Amino acid sequence: MEFFASHFSANFVESNDADFIIKGTINTRSVSDKPNDYGIYQTFADATISISKGETGEKLIEKEIEHFGIKLSDNSLSKLIKHHKDFKRENKFSRIEYEKFLLKNNITAAFYEDNFSQSEKKKQLLD
Repeated sequence: MEFFASHFSANFVESNDADFIIKGTINTRSVSDKPNDYGIYQTFADATISISKGETGEKLIEKEIEHFGIKLSDNSLSKLIKHHKDFKRENKFSRIEYEKFLLKNNITAAFYEDNFSQSEKKKQLLD
């Protein structure tokens, strides 16, 4: 695909002498080979934003999660995934729907679960 960006990264601060450094990375992947009737390709995007302390580069959110002892057990992670609406068929968790999601997005269960876990910990910290 000629005009498809597979990786985008943005630095909002150019130097390490700032109080905080915010970095954003977006990775995208085409899901369709042809555009739809409107000329739009179906894509999957995965975004990461990190906030670091300027001089030291410490990742503040991860440090705060550790400081407050925010954890997500394997059992809790499993329950959250099983209650996710995208993985349900007839209002019940469907392993097939879960596997289809992983295959469609070309990711492993371990990768998805690690990202999902990190996202849930950040939600707990910020709520």
